Amino acid sequence: MSPADLNQDGQIFLKRLIDDERNWVLKALTCIRRNFVDADIWTTGGVDSKYIDIRVGVKKPGKIKGRPLLYLQKIAGSKARLSLNSDYREGAGIAATIDMSTSADDVALNAWLKKLKLHLSEWPEAMSGDGNVPAKYGISEITKTEPDGTGLPPSVYDERIIPLNQILYGPPGTGKTFNTVTAAMEIVAPESVQNYNERDPQSRRNLQTAFQQYLQSGQIVFCTFHQSFSYEDFVEGLRATSEQGQLQYAVESGIFKQLCERAKLGTTAAEDPFDKAIAVLAELCSDPEARPVLSTRTGKKFEVEYEGSKTFRVFPKESTVHDAYYVANIELVRKLYQGHDKKGMYNPSYVEGMLNYLKEQCGLPTYQQAQSAAQERRNFVIIIDEINRGNVSRILGELITLIEPGKRAGNAEELSVVLPYSKERFNIPSNVYIIGTMNTADRSLVGLDIALRRRFAFTEMTPNPDRLSNLNIGTLNIGKLLRVINQRIEVLLDREHCIGHAYFLGLNEQSDLVDLAYIFDHQIIPLLQEYFFEDWERISWVLNDQNKPDPAHRFIVEPTQADESVEVLFGKGAEALKNKRWRLNRGAFVLEQSFIGILPASKA
Repeated sequence: MSPADLNQDGQIFLKRLIDDERNWVLKALTCIRRNFVDADIWTTGGVDSKYIDIRVGVKKPGKIKGRPLLYLQKIAGSKARLSLNSDYREGAGIAATIDMSTSADDVALNAWLKKLKLHLSEWPEAMSGDGNVPAKYGISEITKTEPDGTGLPPSVYDERIIPLNQILYGPPGTGKTFNTVTAAMEIVAPESVQNYNERDPQSRRNLQTAFQQYLQSGQIVFCTFHQSFSYEDFVEGLRATSEQGQLQYAVESGIFKQLCERAKLGTTAAEDPFDKAIAVLAELCSDPEARPVLSTRTGKKFEVEYEGSKTFRVFPKESTVHDAYYVANIELVRKLYQGHDKKGMYNPSYVEGMLNYLKEQCGLPTYQQAQSAAQERRNFVIIIDEINRGNVSRILGELITLIEPGKRAGNAEELSVVLPYSKERFNIPSNVYIIGTMNTADRSLVGLDIALRRRFAFTEMTPNPDRLSNLNIGTLNIGKLLRVINQRIEVLLDREHCIGHAYFLGLNEQSDLVDLAYIFDHQIIPLLQEYFFEDWERISWVLNDQNKPDPAHRFIVEPTQADESVEVLFGKGAEALKNKRWRLNRGAFVLEQSFIGILPASKA
């Protein structure tokens, strides 16, 4: 079965998938058609619905409901999968759901379908359709009353395609950082944005409260790139520490590597059994006079004290030096817990002793039990504000390759690299999302290179004067004002240097001319100065000063004193000199007509 057999909804379903998943879905459809020649295949949901899936069974064109046997689905946070309708599962003798990880090739898919075909001998009508394909049905005809067959609420479906890597870009003041909150919440908690209204202050406060909770749990991480931000801050680097007067260097994970390590576990620290056990041990260490006593595998006793962050101090009981201590790193304990070899670890005897104590006294289950207790992996998000302000190629290093969706862990083209400091093999899990913001007006900085650009989906954030269409200061409509200013900037400069609506969102029905004057005096005109490199004549054109009949209404004026004229300053022979001196007319900021005059006469 080819993509041409799909209807509009089916094409949208495919677009939501990464390349490997898309190939697997088409392969699955081909195998289904090979095994069930008479089965009908149709789509449900649609562009305006909460989800789209592809169903296989019996359905007459023109009928609202069908009788599905199989569901091809893409559920948020999981791979595309093929599921058997629960009505037919009993006695089937096969897994209820398969995906790429369990049936990556035609052989495995066909084996699963052949067993299903044998099972369906008791229900021959289950696949006795007319062999229709989705294109036969046109757009999906399903109503919201039809059950989706997944046993899951509609909110688990992607309402739109959410790329693993995306950048919100546009001029200043267009709400890029503002919208990262919504974008991140769509990924980690899609139900929280279902009824969200950004123009409703209470709705925004509720979303912000939820966003802060995810920040605190570590499921969302926020950072800002700048010119001093480095690979060591983002991925990993050496950090100097002093232990008993001696300087030591240890490899410390950066914010992105920490997020990836947490995403591989699939749980937050509050849910992770290992972190819970560490919290119990840290609590036992709260009294320095009664430190917990642990023992190594050979029976040597030692006390521990929580130093903070990822480190415990170890005090051997047999040491002849008072309060001499070693250091045990929590991450090494975690690695040993996960089955890594302790060979080469720093202080392995104490690390092993701590792990045994965590299991015996702090409620840490075995690693296999902890894994089986965990449900579906959570999504994790890193928000990088002002991504183009840093040297992105230097900050990401080899991760430029690894962030590509097809190269993520679990994909057929999965790649990993050996990190330069820790010498660990590292990859990026597919449940890590990157959201960046980029100010297009910042020309003083190097933008993203082509290799990085192709790995991100770009969403343009443009000024929205309509947000201000109901806002008036006196007789002046702020929406009209912003629209005209931006039209002039586009002509004189370009659309990437427009002015965003966010500059004016602080105004309301109670605002007056003083509030508007403050915005122009302290934000808009300084921004125009930067845009036009102090070319005051062009700034005056943006503000339409040249067409204001009364000089008192002009924001930008030339010197008017007689002793300031070019003739007086330079004398004879200076007639050809052009006066480049301009100054702000502070008196214009308190006159309503000064702002009304920015509009063309036809729009004033």
